Amino acid sequence: MRPISVFFNIAVLLLALTGCKDNYSSATAIPATSTNIPSNARATIGMPPHTSMTTPTPTAAPQPMPVPAPAPKPAPVPAPTPLPAPIPKPTPAPIPQPVAPVSGNSANLSVRVKGNHLVESSGKTLQLRGVNVSGLESIAAQGWSANDPWGGWKPVWSALAGWKANAIRLPMNEASWLGYHCTDAAGSTRNPDPGANYQTSVINTVKEATAAGMYVILDLHWSAPGTSCSLNQNPAPDNDNSIAFWQSVSNTFKANPAVMFELFNEPYLSAAANSDGVLDSNVDATACLVGGCKASYYFAGNAGSSATSKISKNWMTAGLQTLIDTVRATGAKNVIVVGALHYSNDLTVWTNPNPPHDALGQLAAAWHLYSSSYPYNNPTSTPMQQIADTVAARIPLLITEIGDVVGEGAIPSFTQAVLPWADKNGYSYLGWTWNNWNFGSNVLVKDSSGTPTPGFGAYFKQHLICVQSGASNCT
Repeated sequence: MRPISVFFNIAVLLLALTGCKDNYSSATAIPATSTNIPSNARATIGMPPHTSMTTPTPTAAPQPMPVPAPAPKPAPVPAPTPLPAPIPKPTPAPIPQPVAPVSGNSANLSVRVKGNHLVESSGKTLQLRGVNVSGLESIAAQGWSANDPWGGWKPVWSALAGWKANAIRLPMNEASWLGYHCTDAAGSTRNPDPGANYQTSVINTVKEATAAGMYVILDLHWSAPGTSCSLNQNPAPDNDNSIAFWQSVSNTFKANPAVMFELFNEPYLSAAANSDGVLDSNVDATACLVGGCKASYYFAGNAGSSATSKISKNWMTAGLQTLIDTVRATGAKNVIVVGALHYSNDLTVWTNPNPPHDALGQLAAAWHLYSSSYPYNNPTSTPMQQIADTVAARIPLLITEIGDVVGEGAIPSFTQAVLPWADKNGYSYLGWTWNNWNFGSNVLVKDSSGTPTPGFGAYFKQHLICVQSGASNCT
């Protein structure tokens, strides 16, 4: 999801270390996380801004402490085009010792693309219906829990089984995976893998998930160029670290065909005049997304603070095509999930003359939908149906994040419309998020045992159970 900028003060952080859980966001702002993390930390984790169209906004945050709800994004304000500055030579981060490929797929699950849909090992059409679990993108990098990168919010597989989920999406942090020391916005040096256990935690989680019969999507959620710490969501992957991240992750999981790679969460490339913009005004955002380009700003954060700083710095984005080629160069044949502009809400990257491509034909499109004012959020609207039909006619369409309202008496009318429509068309979907954040929207559960939140959570659980039962009319 889009980043949420709501971090926690030091006092709250100290209290939270005794029992709070993790959470996450995605965009310019940053969410907080999990039960072993302060509730206000939710803004530091990586959830999408689900309201406006220009500036990233917060999503839900971890319990037990409340976190601010998403704020509307301001409209772009014209500004003079910044003068181009020399592009510094990228400073690649040190790559950790290679990890041996792991299978960890005791259930012998397999997913691949056939035509415009996913299929399982038998060749039967597969629809993913699952959840996101936030935490790995933020907990370790923030230093909230050195002993446990999940911060106490590791999925309880039996609880997910009770919801009849068959897939899980795991947001990740490139600095924590690669393990290089980095610098935060205040200039302090940090270790984003303080327990030297991040890779092991991810590997073990994937093994447990597939053993529980669940497909896994690994998502690059938090990143930053150069030696900056990945303490929030940036607008695009970077040449300095994201390429190395996918080299390492692909080599690690290429032996497990139940694992899919979502290259980057919610790109939001726009002109630097916008509050969340990083590009010179003459740069085409779609061309930059696919092929890479120079960016003039990035977003930096500090652990335990809600402040997100827009920093002037020239850096090179990594095009999605470069990342696809990077994954394939490792020999990995896993399905690759590709996001789109406007926080993965605007799918027109697939209708432009030069969309991302894969020689193996194993690409799927990521789409993020929230009950807000984005242009392609209304499943009964002609624009939404047209773009979805156009893309889905070519490749599988995966709604890797969807959220709705939460609360006593709340009616999740958005998901009540989208999920039956997605079922009818064979689109996959994963709810955001399986974390007990005290927010008014986009939270599925009240605790780690899977008690659904009123509104969105209750409906989502009921719907998954209905579809899995084979019922013909799951509304």
